[in-house]
Amino acid sequence: MHGSIVALLALLTLGGCGRFDFFRAPVAGPWFSTRLCGVQLDNQSRLARLRLELAVMRPLPRGALVETEFRNPVDRSVLAASRTATGDERAIEITSPPFDRVQARNYETVTRVYASADRKQVLGTHTYLCESLIDQRELGPQFQ
Repeated sequence: MHGSIVALLALLTLGGCGRFDFFRAPVAGPWFSTRLCGVQLDNQSRLARLRLELAVMRPLPRGALVETEFRNPVDRSVLAASRTATGDERAIEITSPPFDRVQARNYETVTRVYASADRKQVLGTHTYLCESLIDQRELGPQFQ
């Protein structure tokens, strides 16, 4: 009996040294912080998109789905883009599908981390107001 207690204490001590991850509490806190959000204009296709750059604050689970909604307050439309996490990301760039017309205003972005592609378990959410200083109507006929 005494030997079992000593063995258990030794195992717990080693776990505290970081050798056994199953003894550690899960990492908590936000998944992302926003590095950059703005309008991306493509001269060849004449399309405008929103581009969001996120710094990954803690490792994403391998196979997790990262999905961002880009919400247009004018017509209340929601455009979405997603990607599957490898677990090694330090940053993530997400570009929206093309907007019909970008205007000078704020566009809300909502990024969700799902445990898997089935979107059944939300692990976390990150919101950000992306400010556009560009009004597509003022850029000339090439972007009309």
